[in-house]
Amino acid sequence: MGAQETVSQSGPAPPPPLPGFNLPCAKDYDGNQNNLKEAFKGLFQEFTRAKILSVYGCFSPEASCGWIIMLKYDFVADPFTPDAISFMKKSINLLLNNAVIDYIEFISRVNINNEALSLRDDEEADMVEMDDENDVSSSSSSSDDSNDAESEDDSEDSAGRNRSESTPLYLNAPDTGSLRLIVGFFAGFSVTVTIALIIQIHYGHATQISLHGSVVSDNKVCSDAGVSMLRDKGSAVDAVIATAFCMGVFHEHITGLGSGGYMLIYDQRERKLMNAIDFRITRSNHSAIGIPGFVAGLALAHELYGVLPWDKLISRAEHYASSGYQVSQNLLNSKSSLKNGTYNENLASKLNSLVLNEVIVNAELAQTLKYIATSGPSEFYKNILLNDLAGIVNPKDILDYKVLKDDGLKETYRNYDIISAGEGSGGPLLLANLKYINKSLPSLASAVLGFKNVAEGWRASTASHIAAVDHNDVYVTMVSGLGSVLGSQILTKSGFILNNMIEVTKDEEQRPKILHTPVIALQSKKVCGRRLLLGAGDVRDVVQALEYLLRNESGSIAADIEAPRVRLLTPRIVTDPHREISAEDRKILSKDFNLANGNNSLLFPSINVIEKINDEITAYADKRGGGDHATF
Repeated sequence: MGAQETVSQSGPAPPPPLPGFNLPCAKDYDGNQNNLKEAFKGLFQEFTRAKILSVYGCFSPEASCGWIIMLKYDFVADPFTPDAISFMKKSINLLLNNAVIDYIEFISRVNINNEALSLRDDEEADMVEMDDENDVSSSSSSSDDSNDAESEDDSEDSAGRNRSESTPLYLNAPDTGSLRLIVGFFAGFSVTVTIALIIQIHYGHATQISLHGSVVSDNKVCSDAGVSMLRDKGSAVDAVIATAFCMGVFHEHITGLGSGGYMLIYDQRERKLMNAIDFRITRSNHSAIGIPGFVAGLALAHELYGVLPWDKLISRAEHYASSGYQVSQNLLNSKSSLKNGTYNENLASKLNSLVLNEVIVNAELAQTLKYIATSGPSEFYKNILLNDLAGIVNPKDILDYKVLKDDGLKETYRNYDIISAGEGSGGPLLLANLKYINKSLPSLASAVLGFKNVAEGWRASTASHIAAVDHNDVYVTMVSGLGSVLGSQILTKSGFILNNMIEVTKDEEQRPKILHTPVIALQSKKVCGRRLLLGAGDVRDVVQALEYLLRNESGSIAADIEAPRVRLLTPRIVTDPHREISAEDRKILSKDFNLANGNNSLLFPSINVIEKINDEITAYADKRGGGDHATF
């Protein structure tokens, strides 16, 4: 834990296993039908005669590769019987309700009726005999009889000539009612599904999507920037990096080049935490400002797990900084955190001139981002930071900055494996708190009371949270922040705000502990069970959201995230002015804490979440942050 490493290049990833299984039988799959059936065991019961097939391939050089799971069923009887129709309806439900199944094929092998074949042979023999008799009688019959016979011959010859492979085997065409029923059913079904999908895509806020990926952050434009990396065949790490740089433009009051944080990277198919990247700030000789690890941390993540070029990941952020971005309500509200003084005159002048929804530019930041993209992350420390922090911090502290990696921490709680970052984060406090939670109390009260004797004396910490999932089932959750809203309130000449993390932490170590807490929660012993990605700048916030999500009493991650939370400023608790806590929670908490009503919405940072069950992804952005998700 905490061993310093800067590079650990891994080779190319092997072809992925079957999607959604990640079981020993899936890893050992060698084409054996029993292996696949074992993997699908419990998914369906009435399909024992069906074949389960899998195909892995690429449909074009430009298309992404992947598994297609097929359920193939051969009918050995009439496919239009009521039982067969019922079976096909159940198959369609299986296709809809289990994202693992991509394709269902029905093949009819109806046995040809022997009696029908015999009848057809007799009919053809009679026709031949009739033709011969007509030829003999035509020369001796009267003209009237001859005409009648010729008409009859012509009719029968025509019937014979018109027979083809499509002529029914029976003399009377079979009833086509069942066929019309099948055609009508599938036509109606297709229209219904299409309408439902259009409604969901147009109006849905929490989006479900299978197989590809999703990004969620406090800004819709930045989430889109991240998902564009997935669309360009990038990894979840690429997506988070692009989103993070973008957030440094749109939410410069919370995060950016002057911040620090943590990133968790988890491989669901291997069922292991790939890395916990620690890019916390390090102490300098300044009483408030630490050496930021934001750029170095993202650079290491890219070096280890990135797919796309480094400059591509920064291009969207650079574009918005130079071409313009819209002022959000969140950024506008940050003006209330400005302090009186001369040290922050540049920042105060900028913020006080802002107007909601106006388009502004940050030319200095755009130039800095371009420099980082072309010259590399190390040059940011050797040149940009050295110049911007000259006379503020010791230059040696800047040049000595290193990113750390650790193995993270894990505990089991409520039948979930809870994974968080290591000793320098809020992870240890989170896992310690879970042991004190009284499960018989309401979600909010139980989560807060666990901190009665934990994390006292810590100032409230604010940060930005980003989460991403890609098509390879790699999960990334990242928290980064300046400490307080507006950090140190020093706006550098390079266009970004410096942190005040040393002022926020109570730890005296060279690399002080912070409360940033990225979290991954996995349903224990269920490979394709419920998986959650969330995080916050303060562990006391994230534990409240986690308790709501794990209890899931509302049945909706949106309701769980939007539920009332409080901020622990021990021994005082501040309530959210926009989300009233229940009378029961208020009664319980007032016994141990002094409750006060909050009046600053920025005191209540957002906690975004991605949920994955089987192959379905649901992403939701906390309205407190004003963001949104993007899917691919």
